[in-house]
Amino acid sequence: MVVASPRLGVAAIVGLSFLLVACGDTTGPGTPIDVTVSLLSMDGPTLSVGPDSAPRIACNVDVRATATGSGRATWGDATLRLFAGKDRSTPIDTFVVPAATVQSAWGKRDIGPGESEESGAQFAAGIPFGGEIRYRYSPSGSGTKTAVFSFDCGPAPTVTSFPPVITALSVEPPTGPVQPGDILRLDYGATSRVGLWETTIALSGPCTARWILPEGLQQSVTRVVSVAIPFACRLGVPLRLSATAVDAAAQAVSGSVEPGIALVDVTRPTVEPMLGPPYGSYTNRFVGEYFVGDSLNLMFIASDNVALRTLVWEVTPAGFRDSLFVSGRSVAPRLTVPIRPDWTGPIQLRAYARDAAGLVSDTFVSPLDSLRVYPTLTRPTAAAAVEGEIAELAIDQRRGVIYLAQGYQRRLAVLSTTNMTISGTLTLPAESADLDLTASGDSLVVALPSLRALGVIDLRQSPLAVAVLPLTVVDTTIDQRPFRPRGREWEGARLVGGLVAECVHVDRGRSRNSSPATAH
Repeated sequence: MVVASPRLGVAAIVGLSFLLVACGDTTGPGTPIDVTVSLLSMDGPTLSVGPDSAPRIACNVDVRATATGSGRATWGDATLRLFAGKDRSTPIDTFVVPAATVQSAWGKRDIGPGESEESGAQFAAGIPFGGEIRYRYSPSGSGTKTAVFSFDCGPAPTVTSFPPVITALSVEPPTGPVQPGDILRLDYGATSRVGLWETTIALSGPCTARWILPEGLQQSVTRVVSVAIPFACRLGVPLRLSATAVDAAAQAVSGSVEPGIALVDVTRPTVEPMLGPPYGSYTNRFVGEYFVGDSLNLMFIASDNVALRTLVWEVTPAGFRDSLFVSGRSVAPRLTVPIRPDWTGPIQLRAYARDAAGLVSDTFVSPLDSLRVYPTLTRPTAAAAVEGEIAELAIDQRRGVIYLAQGYQRRLAVLSTTNMTISGTLTLPAESADLDLTASGDSLVVALPSLRALGVIDLRQSPLAVAVLPLTVVDTTIDQRPFRPRGREWEGARLVGGLVAECVHVDRGRSRNSSPATAH
């Protein structure tokens, strides 16, 4: 059974779990049956702290019911009365426990002479308390009688118990200006003859905040309380600290101190812009080439100890300047800045932030000549439809043609840039993956992965013919094949005949690049 008492403080009375039954039965004429319930033992009080930092107290109570006289008595309902404070003549809450629950707790419906039954209950609350349970029972052939027992969980104060006394309450002078987020040190002391239960420290003025300190029923405490000023507190408003001490008799006493402190903000915000390249992740390296009509993609990371207000960015020497109004202590908006026609040449990005107090961060400046803008040229275009697939292409400006790799058709198509028509085709020995002109421009190299070879086409000969060049450096144990031939030198690769081919390891349909392989 669970019994709740919302009027008994932060935590409710919980429990009434009955444990054990002893039985015996004698009947016969004589004195009518009487039942007494007595406290067998009590475990506690046990002190703990709840999720809200509020203290809790709990007790385990074991009781015994004993019957004398003659006849049998049937258990009826019971009344639980709860007491708190120093005047325990009047309950603060009352509960009626149904007869079925009482009988289940004792483990029997009735009790007879000479029988003894035991049960246990657990109680918990948000302040020291006392309890009384009145059990009703009905002797055979007569009316109703009552068996009563009571207990105290924690100190049992009297009506003459004195309230607690706050013996010290002062704020240690800060070493400098106090800002939101700083720590104030509060010297605090209190005493109580019946035991201190909890202390509540409250902040008011620029904002409101409170902290609960469990005192563990100590009769005297001396504390140095670290009070963290919330970031939401307003600037320029004098603050006030107060302390309320509550004892085991639920008596409270309060005191306050006004140290003459108004919050200020002397910490400048910080900024860390990042550049989003056309491809890839944002980076703090501001390097790149752009054209008029492109955009600078920026992530403007800024933070402040109190509150941000404005983010500002500039592009020099173009004289462009823009800003964004923000709120909160940290932001990271993504900005798209269109590049204007008058920005051609090297540009620098400048960025800074201003907080709610008007303080300005250091200005971020990108490296000189690390960002460059080129004019966008509009050139005439021509289009043509080509039969078949176009996997890759290579432009031969010297001859005025475009070579088209048509892998599925196993052929090379030659497209004239003059009339945008196919001027010829060449059958390849296998499907092609990629192609490129050699550095001299005299040959066209085609990757033939299935043959682990390159197809070399001498463009000075007519008609065109393909010579198959096997690659002897590929590693067949990992199924390495050529995929991307390049007729220019790659960093770290050794040229043989002016040609480098990147080989790829093929693994269950996925590819993994390996080091460039040279052709022999």
